[in-house]
Amino acid sequence: MILKIREDHLTGRLAVPTAIWYQDQKNADNSDITQVRVIVSRSERGQAAAEVGLLLPWLVITFMAVLDFGFCAYGLIATENAARSAAAWAAASNTNATSSNLATTLCTNYVLPTLQNAPNVGSGVTTCSGSSPVRVSTTYTASGGTYTFPTLAVQVTYTVPLMGIPGLSPSNLAISRGVTLPVR
Repeated sequence: MILKIREDHLTGRLAVPTAIWYQDQKNADNSDITQVRVIVSRSERGQAAAEVGLLLPWLVITFMAVLDFGFCAYGLIATENAARSAAAWAAASNTNATSSNLATTLCTNYVLPTLQNAPNVGSGVTTCSGSSPVRVSTTYTASGGTYTFPTLAVQVTYTVPLMGIPGLSPSNLAISRGVTLPVR
Protein backbone atom coordinates (compact mmCIF):
# COMPACT_ATOMS: atom_id res chain seq x y z
CA MET A 1 0.00 0.00 0.00
CA ILE A 2 1.40 3.48 -0.91
CA LEU A 3 0.07 6.53 0.89
CA LYS A 4 0.88 10.09 -0.24
CA ILE A 5 1.00 12.89 2.31
CA ARG A 6 1.15 16.53 1.20
CA GLU A 7 3.07 19.27 2.94
CA ASP A 8 1.24 22.28 4.27
CA HIS A 9 3.57 25.19 3.36
CA LEU A 10 1.94 27.63 5.77
CA THR A 11 2.12 25.51 8.90
CA GLY A 12 5.14 23.40 7.91
CA ARG A 13 3.82 20.27 9.58
CA LEU A 14 5.93 18.05 7.31
CA ALA A 15 9.40 19.12 6.21
CA VAL A 16 9.05 17.71 2.69
CA PRO A 17 6.28 15.92 0.77
CA THR A 18 6.81 12.22 1.30
CA ALA A 19 5.50 8.90 0.24
CA ILE A 20 5.25 6.40 3.04
CA TRP A 21 5.34 2.71 2.31
CA TYR A 22 4.11 0.17 4.80
CA GLN A 23 4.96 -3.50 4.54
CA ASP A 24 3.50 -6.06 6.89
CA GLN A 25 5.69 -9.07 7.59
CA LYS A 26 5.79 -11.97 9.99
CA ASN A 27 8.52 -12.25 12.58
CA ALA A 28 10.29 -15.56 13.36
CA ASP A 29 7.84 -16.18 16.20
CA ASN A 30 4.91 -15.50 13.85
CA SER A 31 4.18 -12.01 15.32
CA ASP A 32 3.37 -9.13 13.02
CA ILE A 33 5.94 -6.41 12.31
CA THR A 34 5.55 -3.37 10.12
CA GLN A 35 8.35 -1.74 8.14
CA VAL A 36 7.98 1.92 7.29
CA ARG A 37 10.05 3.48 4.54
CA VAL A 38 10.01 7.16 3.67
CA ILE A 39 10.72 7.94 0.05
CA VAL A 40 11.67 11.48 -0.97
CA SER A 41 11.17 12.38 -4.60
CA ARG A 42 14.15 13.53 -6.71
CA SER A 43 12.87 17.07 -7.10
CA GLU A 44 13.01 17.60 -3.33
CA ARG A 45 16.50 16.26 -2.64
CA GLY A 46 18.23 19.61 -3.30
CA GLN A 47 15.82 21.67 -1.22
CA ALA A 48 18.00 21.69 1.90
CA ALA A 49 21.12 22.51 -0.10
CA ALA A 50 19.33 25.41 -1.78
CA GLU A 51 18.13 26.76 1.57
CA VAL A 52 21.63 26.54 3.04
CA GLY A 53 23.03 28.23 -0.06
CA LEU A 54 20.61 31.12 0.36
CA LEU A 55 21.10 31.56 4.11
CA LEU A 56 24.83 30.89 4.52
CA PRO A 57 26.04 34.26 3.15
CA TRP A 58 23.71 36.10 5.54
CA LEU A 59 24.90 34.02 8.48
CA VAL A 60 28.56 34.70 7.62
CA ILE A 61 27.92 38.45 7.28
CA THR A 62 26.06 38.48 10.59
CA PHE A 63 28.91 36.62 12.30
CA MET A 64 31.45 39.09 10.87
CA ALA A 65 29.31 42.04 12.01
CA VAL A 66 29.12 40.68 15.57
CA LEU A 67 32.91 40.23 15.68
CA ASP A 68 33.50 43.73 14.29
CA PHE A 69 31.09 45.21 16.82
CA GLY A 70 33.00 43.48 19.62
CA PHE A 71 36.34 44.78 18.32
CA CYS A 72 34.96 48.32 18.09
CA ALA A 73 33.39 48.20 21.56
CA TYR A 74 36.63 46.95 23.10
CA GLY A 75 38.66 49.55 21.16
CA LEU A 76 36.36 52.35 22.31
CA ILE A 77 36.61 51.40 25.98
CA ALA A 78 40.38 50.78 25.84
CA THR A 79 41.02 54.09 24.04
CA GLU A 80 38.99 55.98 26.63
CA ASN A 81 40.92 54.29 29.46
CA ALA A 82 44.26 55.00 27.77
CA ALA A 83 43.44 58.70 27.32
CA ARG A 84 42.25 58.99 30.91
CA SER A 85 45.31 57.34 32.47
CA ALA A 86 47.73 59.30 30.27
CA ALA A 87 46.02 62.61 31.06
CA ALA A 88 45.97 61.87 34.80
CA TRP A 89 49.73 61.31 34.87
CA ALA A 90 50.52 64.29 32.62
CA ALA A 91 48.34 66.70 34.62
CA ALA A 92 49.78 65.57 37.97
CA SER A 93 52.49 68.25 37.84
CA ASN A 94 53.45 71.27 35.78
CA THR A 95 56.79 69.58 34.99
CA ASN A 96 55.01 66.64 33.36
CA ALA A 97 52.56 68.86 31.47
CA THR A 98 55.26 71.09 29.95
CA SER A 99 57.70 68.32 29.05
CA SER A 100 59.06 68.56 25.50
CA ASN A 101 58.57 64.85 24.78
CA LEU A 102 55.25 64.46 26.61
CA ALA A 103 53.39 62.71 23.76
CA THR A 104 56.16 60.10 23.39
CA THR A 105 56.30 59.48 27.14
CA LEU A 106 52.51 59.10 27.35
CA CYS A 107 52.52 56.77 24.36
CA THR A 108 55.17 54.36 25.61
CA ASN A 109 54.35 54.41 29.35
CA TYR A 110 50.54 54.72 29.45
CA VAL A 111 48.71 54.41 26.14
CA LEU A 112 50.42 51.36 24.58
CA PRO A 113 50.30 49.26 27.79
CA THR A 114 46.57 50.04 28.09
CA LEU A 115 45.92 49.10 24.44
CA GLN A 116 48.23 46.06 24.52
CA ASN A 117 45.35 43.55 24.25
CA ALA A 118 43.54 45.46 21.52
CA PRO A 119 43.51 44.00 18.00
CA ASN A 120 46.30 45.31 15.77
CA VAL A 121 48.43 46.53 18.71
CA GLY A 122 49.91 43.72 20.82
CA SER A 123 53.51 43.81 21.97
CA GLY A 124 54.84 44.49 18.45
CA VAL A 125 53.79 48.15 18.50
CA THR A 126 56.38 50.18 20.40
CA THR A 127 55.77 53.71 19.13
CA CYS A 128 52.91 56.03 18.23
CA SER A 129 54.40 57.23 14.95
CA GLY A 130 54.91 55.86 11.46
CA SER A 131 52.59 52.97 10.63
CA SER A 132 51.40 52.53 14.22
CA PRO A 133 47.62 52.21 14.71
CA VAL A 134 47.90 54.47 17.79
CA ARG A 135 48.40 58.25 17.85
CA VAL A 136 48.79 60.55 20.88
CA SER A 137 48.63 64.33 20.83
CA THR A 138 48.79 66.78 23.72
CA THR A 139 47.84 70.44 24.09
CA TYR A 140 48.98 72.52 27.06
CA THR A 141 47.00 75.70 27.69
CA ALA A 142 48.40 78.21 30.16
CA SER A 143 46.02 80.06 32.47
CA GLY A 144 43.70 82.45 30.73
CA GLY A 145 41.09 82.03 28.07
CA THR A 146 38.20 79.86 29.17
CA TYR A 147 39.90 78.53 32.29
CA THR A 148 41.63 80.43 35.10
CA PHE A 149 44.18 77.65 35.57
CA PRO A 150 46.47 75.77 33.17
CA THR A 151 44.97 72.72 31.47
CA LEU A 152 46.29 69.78 29.54
CA ALA A 153 44.33 68.03 26.80
CA VAL A 154 45.35 64.52 25.73
CA GLN A 155 43.93 63.07 22.50
CA VAL A 156 44.36 59.33 21.76
CA THR A 157 43.40 57.92 18.37
CA TYR A 158 43.30 54.16 17.77
CA THR A 159 42.59 52.56 14.39
CA VAL A 160 40.57 49.34 14.77
CA PRO A 161 40.98 46.76 11.99
CA LEU A 162 37.66 45.43 10.68
CA MET A 163 36.78 42.48 8.48
CA GLY A 164 35.65 44.76 5.71
CA ILE A 165 33.54 43.57 2.81
CA PRO A 166 34.74 45.35 -0.35
CA GLY A 167 32.19 47.93 -1.42
CA LEU A 168 30.00 47.28 1.63
CA SER A 169 31.93 48.11 4.80
CA PRO A 170 35.24 49.81 5.68
CA SER A 171 38.38 47.84 6.48
CA ASN A 172 39.23 49.96 9.54
CA LEU A 173 37.68 52.50 11.90
CA ALA A 174 39.48 55.34 13.71
CA ILE A 175 38.39 55.83 17.32
CA SER A 176 39.47 59.06 18.96
CA ARG A 177 39.04 60.01 22.61
CA GLY A 178 40.21 63.12 24.41
CA VAL A 179 40.51 64.13 28.05
CA THR A 180 41.15 67.63 29.39
CA LEU A 181 42.34 68.03 32.98
CA PRO A 182 43.60 70.93 35.09
CA VAL A 183 47.33 70.87 35.78
CA ARG A 184 48.11 70.70 39.51
